[in-house]
Amino acid sequence: MHKINCPCQHTSLKSPCDAITEFKALRESCPALRTILIPDLAEWERACADLDQDSSGHRSILLGAFKRGCLQRLTLPIHRYLMEGDSPRSDLTAQYKKDLQERWFIRPDPLNRHKKSKGYLGRSSELLIAQWAENTTGLTIIGLEATGSKHDILTVSIDGIEGAIEVKFIGTMDADFEKMLTMKIFGGARDLKTTSDFLLSRIYEAAKQLSDYQYRKTAIIVVDEMAWNLGFDAARDFGYVDLRNPRFQSTNKGWLKYLQSLKDSYPQIESDLALTILSLGGRIHVFRLSAADETIAEEPFFSRRHN
Repeated sequence: MHKINCPCQHTSLKSPCDAITEFKALRESCPALRTILIPDLAEWERACADLDQDSSGHRSILLGAFKRGCLQRLTLPIHRYLMEGDSPRSDLTAQYKKDLQERWFIRPDPLNRHKKSKGYLGRSSELLIAQWAENTTGLTIIGLEATGSKHDILTVSIDGIEGAIEVKFIGTMDADFEKMLTMKIFGGARDLKTTSDFLLSRIYEAAKQLSDYQYRKTAIIVVDEMAWNLGFDAARDFGYVDLRNPRFQSTNKGWLKYLQSLKDSYPQIESDLALTILSLGGRIHVFRLSAADETIAEEPFFSRRHN
């Protein structure tokens, strides 16, 4: 476990009424917040003020984590992997640095904000997974896409075996988010075949990106907690996802349209879905990202086949 000597790792909210003031003061003393996550404080403040007048439920992820006492879980991997002292690493790519800025809510349309938030959370998830790999599996991180590597995470094990991890994030579907805005999301059966197919497509994409890698390769899917509760849990529990015999099942029109768009990049996705996923040798992990405490929890997904 790596210790980071920064106020963000042990500062907590003292007064809910002064949350913004306390958070701004913390930003001044935390280089991860100041140089990477919120480099333009004035812009961020204006966007936060605009959200106060908005009914979408969107709020700053970083400020919310600070209020809940778990901001350190988001800033720790920034310090650990992307900082050199008080400055961003010299090899931190411009695109990654841009993507990690909390600017997803600086736009008036709620659906557009929602779409941008998934990209933001996807980048954060890669760093959370890197931290999990080091702290839980004993792997050493030797490269990140954030700092110029070909794959999201490059590792080496204690016995010297090299590995590559591709991380894919699944957020709440746009259609579900639009229903949430009108409070029409609750009740009714979920389309578990479509949920299963979408999960398999994300595993397939990760496996394809790893296809030319010659050592140990792993696909990791991180599912937003709301998306998890809206179908991924049931798809797992009722056996719709069979990672030993992966196949598409859905006839949903929206899914078929999405599948057709995937064929622009992967024209053989239907015919080589199983072979590609099985090439991972079972090195597939599915995590649930909790919005309450910014943690990731692994969910077992080698479930029984649905009858």
